Amino acid sequence: MANIRSNPNETAFGTVSGTTILKVRDSATNLQGETTLAELAPLTDSVTAGTAAAGKAVVLDSSLNIAGINVAGIARIDLDSETKTLTANAVTTTKWACVITTEALTTAHTAAETLVITKTGVAAGDLAMISLVGGTNTQGVPVFNAVCTTNTVTITLRNNAIAENAFNGTFIFNLIIFKA
Repeated sequence: MANIRSNPNETAFGTVSGTTILKVRDSATNLQGETTLAELAPLTDSVTAGTAAAGKAVVLDSSLNIAGINVAGIARIDLDSETKTLTANAVTTTKWACVITTEALTTAHTAAETLVITKTGVAAGDLAMISLVGGTNTQGVPVFNAVCTTNTVTITLRNNAIAENAFNGTFIFNLIIFKA
């Protein structure tokens, strides 16, 4: 199948890794075939980064970054994530997205907890997005923020209750870390 040509009716599908076979189906004729990335390489040798017409190709520059895309509309992202429970207000994650459950907290009003999430590869200036999505706590007024530093995301969870109203349970956060 080294003779694949660009055609608006062709659809490529499959998972690319190592020696993965790429399956190609022409939707107009419903003909299917298979090829490898090695067979496709000669077809892309003459493509210069940033020169492909919109809708025709995805071109990687020498750093393997997608060239020429400034805005992308995305309907859905499926993130590789994991669920973690803090012990002594700390946990290590290997994923860039995770669901974090705190221990049962009894933080007094106007006090704060520091939650430390260790993730290799995080750097100062990266973006950590957190949202409170559940837990067993029914008291206090939780206010939180996240800051990225070297290999760490630090979440500060404050109890902004005005009167004696301590936290009385767990909190569940969704965390997503984006590279700056």
